Amino acid sequence: MMSKFSTFLLLLSLLFCLSSCHENWEELAADSTTTTDSSTTSSDASTSTTTAVPCQDDPSTDCTQYKSLCSNDKWAPLLKQFCPVTCNLCPGATTVATTANPRCYDSSSNCVNWANNGYCNNCFYTCAQRTSYCAKTCGFCTPGSCVECKNPILSLVNKH
Repeated sequence: MMSKFSTFLLLLSLLFCLSSCHENWEELAADSTTTTDSSTTSSDASTSTTTAVPCQDDPSTDCTQYKSLCSNDKWAPLLKQFCPVTCNLCPGATTVATTANPRCYDSSSNCVNWANNGYCNNCFYTCAQRTSYCAKTCGFCTPGSCVECKNPILSLVNKH
């Protein structure tokens, strides 16, 4: 049986591949997401009670490693399922509007393409490198928003 983390890595890898290889990945991603809630129904068919599941990050997932993907719509279905607190995706969560940092920019014109290929979360590059070239695209405008990878091998897993 696969652990939740293994399932998350598999789905993350699948979405990465689909985003790189498939034009209609949005439709496939929408079809593959599931929503769960906790419901109990009594023996009387006319009475049912629904209990809301509290919004929390999956404890087997290191959500800080995926924080840079929170603002990327491609990963929203998975991040909403596994890292809703880290990514501010809990139901009823509000996003505070901020003014753009004029000192936060991309020094490369290839950042959008690189980000689509996983550059922002690629452990092969250091945070200094990723921030130097693509701070705006990768969402690394605030200090500490890029977190060094704890396990560079995960970069290889995420590519396949």
